[in-house]
Parts: sequence; C-alpha cells; structure tokens
Amino acid sequence: MSWVFPTASKRPPLEILTYLFSMLRHDGITILCARVDKVGALSNSTEFTSFLLDNSINLETTGGYASFLNGKIERSHHTLAN
Repeated sequence: MSWVFPTASKRPPLEILTYLFSMLRHDGITILCARVDKVGALSNSTEFTSFLLDNSINLETTGGYASFLNGKIERSHHTLAN
C-alpha cells in the first residue's frame, strides 16, 4: 500500500506517521519497513530514523535519484505531479 501526505516542509511528519501506524496496528496490520530514497530528507533525518527504530520498523533506502527502484510508490508521485 502507498500513502501520500503532502506537507509544508521537509521536516518528517512524525505526528501523521504516529497516527497512521497506530490505526494500522489497531487493524492488525504489522509494519515491517519503510522505504525512502537514500539522498532524501527522511533517510538523512536522525529524528525519522530514531522514530522508526523506536517502533521496530526497518528503514530501507534505495539509490539516490533512481525512482525505478521504488516501483509502485513512484508511479503515484508521477501521477500527482502530472
């Protein structure tokens, strides 16, 4: 599944993620990993990586500027951009 949360800044949307993760867990969905691009603001954020670690979620990074590695997620970005 993919979710899009447009925000006004590059700061990690931890409040949104906390709510999303709690709703998914309430529905019995286990979050195993979060995938972000290696050169992006999230992968370089200590706040974001600590948040994932605290929630036992693995961080997977893809090569910078290699959107094809993100598959389905990047397609929705492309659609929104158009």
